[in-house]
Amino acid sequence: RAAGSRDGGLWCFPGGRSEAKDNYNLINTALREAEEEAGIPREQLDVLGKLGACHDRVNSLITPVIAVLEGPFTPKMSDGEVSECVEIPLAAVLDKSRYAIRESQYNGQTGHYHQFHYAEAGRDIDVYGISGGIMNYFRHFTNKERGPLDYRNEHP
Repeated sequence: RAAGSRDGGLWCFPGGRSEAKDNYNLINTALREAEEEAGIPREQLDVLGKLGACHDRVNSLITPVIAVLEGPFTPKMSDGEVSECVEIPLAAVLDKSRYAIRESQYNGQTGHYHQFHYAEAGRDIDVYGISGGIMNYFRHFTNKERGPLDYRNEHP
């Protein structure tokens, strides 16, 4: 996210509220947001489906949509919303050793969150919060791990 925007400076996925122009359809919303925020042409996205809905730290309901990008594209980032796009290989996302559980304080409450770490060309990328959780959720089910995703048992 771009500095000054909600969650500025954090790595996250394109997303936003469903609108009338999306017919209030979550997949249409995801495709529109990916195109608006990162310039990913919707015609190049093959939607595989949705993950289960989850809540972020301020209780916003989020439904992740999973799609495969068909072919190359050049990111066109939305000014004021996005400062940079990166591509992380699927093998890295599926690697359980790249995830950790961290503890934080928010509004006087202690909570836990997922953190994903990836190093690229001497640069560290840490995705955490709801975005790290969505990545771990995707990893968990893609790897066909059994049982619920449990913070106490997910330490690498």
